[in-house]
Amino acid sequence: GETEEYGLIISAAAALPVELVNFAAQPKGQQVQLDWTTTSEINNDYFNIEKSIDGYEWKTIGKTKGAGNSSQINNYQFIDKNPTNGLNYYRLRQVDFNGDFEYTSIVTAFLKTTNSTLRAFPNPTTGVFTIEGMATPNTLLELEVVDVLGQTIWEGNTMSDSNGSILQTIGIGRFAAGMYYLKWNDGVNVKTLPIVKAK
Repeated sequence: GETEEYGLIISAAAALPVELVNFAAQPKGQQVQLDWTTTSEINNDYFNIEKSIDGYEWKTIGKTKGAGNSSQINNYQFIDKNPTNGLNYYRLRQVDFNGDFEYTSIVTAFLKTTNSTLRAFPNPTTGVFTIEGMATPNTLLELEVVDVLGQTIWEGNTMSDSNGSILQTIGIGRFAAGMYYLKWNDGVNVKTLPIVKAK
């Protein structure tokens, strides 16, 4: 009788191009850090980092070179510098030298909406006042002082420190006494704080 060697077919198909043992997404301030680890790689050319905000439509946001052929542990990292507020979906597209590719499982990271709070003192002010407050760490805030007609009389920006603290001094001494408004934009919300300029 004839013998059919199924075992050879099975063993040939068993080798995976990349053994991925970890893939994680972690919010870091206003960015998301992606980390993944492989324990072996066969003909691994590169990884495409893909992102989605709904889990259906994906776009490539980065590319990381693979190790080619490796039997040791390799650690990879990628920073998404422009994540969306709310839920972010990520996956890796592992591409071989011959163009074959596989997708990893999907991981997610939730980014909280920036919620900044500021106060101004002294208020009323005779010209110079200080603003202090809290925001998400390492967040750029755009600042603007406008008059009652909405005309900008001062503008600038400040950055919250690694603890989220904000401290900035603003001078409006050369402008007439009256009501002004400090407006700040934390990248998510625009808020307004009344400032009284005394005589």
